[in-house]
Amino acid sequence: MVEIWPFVIVGAIAVAAAVLMLLEENAVHSALYLIVVMACISFLFLLLNAPFLAMIQLTVYAGAIMVLFLFVIMLLGAEKVLPADPGQGKNRMRWFTPLAVILTVGLLFVIGTPLLVGDSDERLAAQPMVRVLNVAPDAGIIDVYAGDELIASGLAFGDASPLVTLAAGEQAISIVESAADQAGAQAASTLTLEPDSVQTIIAYGTGEQPTLALVAEDLSSVPDRSSRVTVFHANPEAPTVSFVDFGAEFVEDDTQVLLADLAPGERAEPVILREGEVDWAVVDASNHANVLYDMPDFEIARDRSDLIVIAGQRIFDGSLRTVAVPVETPAEPTFGSPRAIGFELFTTYMLPFQLLAMLLLAAMVGAIVLTHREPDKSRRRVIGRRRVSRPLTSVIASQVGTDITTANGSPAQLPDADAVGK
Repeated sequence: MVEIWPFVIVGAIAVAAAVLMLLEENAVHSALYLIVVMACISFLFLLLNAPFLAMIQLTVYAGAIMVLFLFVIMLLGAEKVLPADPGQGKNRMRWFTPLAVILTVGLLFVIGTPLLVGDSDERLAAQPMVRVLNVAPDAGIIDVYAGDELIASGLAFGDASPLVTLAAGEQAISIVESAADQAGAQAASTLTLEPDSVQTIIAYGTGEQPTLALVAEDLSSVPDRSSRVTVFHANPEAPTVSFVDFGAEFVEDDTQVLLADLAPGERAEPVILREGEVDWAVVDASNHANVLYDMPDFEIARDRSDLIVIAGQRIFDGSLRTVAVPVETPAEPTFGSPRAIGFELFTTYMLPFQLLAMLLLAAMVGAIVLTHREPDKSRRRVIGRRRVSRPLTSVIASQVGTDITTANGSPAQLPDADAVGK
């Protein structure tokens, strides 16, 4: 309720400025009212916690675009108030008014029809996104099918497939060896995919038939300069483990337990960590001196949601060693951030953004057409008397080669007509 009054006040100013923009006869004043509207829209973006978009609104629209409009208006002399009656020989584009009414009615029809016909309470849930991670040491290179659809191919140990979209509900997931017939599946299981979720199918365990586990992930936005870390224990032959940070080598009692008592097949709750390099270790939960896997200089990058899977990897002597396999995924950008705005502009709003550019171009052409005035052909021409640079007698003298003036400099007089007749 704190933001309702700024919204009402700024919205009222924007509506009033828009009405004055349409009613003002002076083109320059109309453009200035439009700048006020753009500034109010920028303030509304600030209320929505989108400062970057607010600055873009001021810089691009209230700045560059309106300066261009004012330049065209001043260049064509449209800042002068035009008479109510254009008069003969002038065209004020009277057909623009009915055309604008028709376009407005059509736009309202296109926007209002889905709102009236569609049910606003029914929203289609987004389909789940799924990927596959292979940490089964004896499975080799595998292909993964959801029903008859191939969702991952050529996954070696430690490889993760890209995220794919599947239908929500129960899915029959089968794992086969690459280049083998789907009928000879190494493992098959029915997994339930929740709508509007991101999940990872993990193939783990020893033997020819790996176990399939479905691990839910959270890719929502994280705080600034932070990352989200989720841990899953996928090594049945390893004991219950803990994640610890032993700290500095020469400092005692600075060991920090980041995650304690994670049993095989369990998923830990996600934790938010600041960016930077850490020195982690996977240790036996009952004996922290028993280090199962060391992770020196592990990088926690910002704006990520990482999944760390503790697995068993087969080594040359046939035994298993504990390893940590990280799967890095970008988290959703924070609302109003430059990354979020760029992602939305170049994906969801790419077409409207280009249509807006075409609309501004059409508005510029329309401003030029409306301010162009045809000359009045009925205006009388005032023909002035021609001035010559030298007297007529001088011109005649230069043509005939004889000075026709008298000795005192006055022009010679023509003889009387009666005397010439006699």
